[in-house]
Amino acid sequence: MGKKSKKSSKQQLHNTDEADMKRSNHGGEARRSQSKKPSNNDNVSLYHIFGTVSSVVLVAIISMLYKGYEANNLKAFGSLDYKVISEIPHDPKAFTQGLTYAGGYLYESTGMEGQSQVRRLDPKTGEVLAWKHQVGFIYNITTLEVIKQFKFDTATKQGWGITYNPDQRELIVSDGSDWLHFWDEDTLKETRRVRVWNPREKSQRLALVNELEYIDGKVFANLWYRDYIVSFDPSNGALLNMYGFEALWPKDERPEDADCFNGISLSDVPGEYFMTGKLWPTIYRLKLKPKKPGHL
Repeated sequence: MGKKSKKSSKQQLHNTDEADMKRSNHGGEARRSQSKKPSNNDNVSLYHIFGTVSSVVLVAIISMLYKGYEANNLKAFGSLDYKVISEIPHDPKAFTQGLTYAGGYLYESTGMEGQSQVRRLDPKTGEVLAWKHQVGFIYNITTLEVIKQFKFDTATKQGWGITYNPDQRELIVSDGSDWLHFWDEDTLKETRRVRVWNPREKSQRLALVNELEYIDGKVFANLWYRDYIVSFDPSNGALLNMYGFEALWPKDERPEDADCFNGISLSDVPGEYFMTGKLWPTIYRLKLKPKKPGHL
């Protein structure tokens, strides 16, 4: 996307129903601040979408699909490297659904029963500056006030992650399956769908695509309960690269109440990103290293 993408920020998406589920059955994601230029009334908004599924049964089905696909077993694909720039304190009680950077602040949406919030954070200290309880609406990015509500539909009837492509003026949405949904920016209606797949194994689809970020013409994503970030081509869903973060905070060092790796955002510095996890005590600022020879 070039320089233009560095100015883009993400829309906010969150699944309400997972706030009513136990953490072990959790599936939805938070997201993103709108990257259009502010209008005269500075009515830039955060999209905060709630899924419609109220039963843990669907989550269990998705988990079975996850095992059936074997699509997230990406070891053979290889992993690119990263470098941690700094560590920022993070509320260890924040069940992070999504993370995004806009206008000098980090915005985070969180879940868990009775605790859904949208927060504004200081990106240097992690201090919570403001928050709002959420009921599935579009929010003003400055005041976090509700602008309007809208309905949506996806393959699983859920909303997990969302990001914004300013080149095409479209939102890109994940729902926990291997589908990406593309929505018109103005109408919020779906215009097309693309399946995410591994070109090295053409029958292999990537299930449980979660949190999203659009970076330089590519979509980056967390995979639910995997310590990976993958990138893929939004035009055809083909997997491009994978970054392994198993060593960022090794699972054998995490307390039982810490949940999965989740949350990726651009920063104010090109090439540097913020990443964290659900109920993690740290937000990591890091740089993804250039791809190695032989990688897609």
